[in-house]
Amino acid sequence: LKACRNKREAFVVGGLVFTGMRVSEFIHMDRSWIRDGAIHIPRSKRCLCSECAKKGGIWTPKTPSSIRVIPIVPEIQTLFSEFFSEYNSVMELIPNRQKAHYIIRDVGKRINKKVFPHSLRGTFATILAKKGFNPFEIKDVMGWSKIDIAMSYISMVGTYVKEAFRQKW
Repeated sequence: LKACRNKREAFVVGGLVFTGMRVSEFIHMDRSWIRDGAIHIPRSKRCLCSECAKKGGIWTPKTPSSIRVIPIVPEIQTLFSEFFSEYNSVMELIPNRQKAHYIIRDVGKRINKKVFPHSLRGTFATILAKKGFNPFEIKDVMGWSKIDIAMSYISMVGTYVKEAFRQKW
């Protein structure tokens, strides 16, 4: 986030890092999804983008498990409030997945890292595991259908803790 140069970059990077949304979910998000301090990903929505045009003008989440509620964490409350006070939908500013990829790639270059939208999604899963969320909670927030993926993030965090302990000891 420190490598972001403007609010648009911060909104994209922060929005993906602190929601764990898939890039397709993120760019299709609109103001109606935001209520009660959370993002409510719907079953479907009408959409005129080129990808959705191929599917009859309807966007749907990747899987039924993707229809979920994601709490808006304090780190992005201001970003989301400011964005949705000015825009009705993310597509008004980021019209497609490729644009989101370019923004994230450019921010990554500033920190000499290859960064992709899916790696930001993984970052959120790691944050949840480090904060002690259980596998079922992680699975539900991330929109996964199986718990195995959540378990891998929890195991990975355990490895980080062991390495940190070894280095400090």
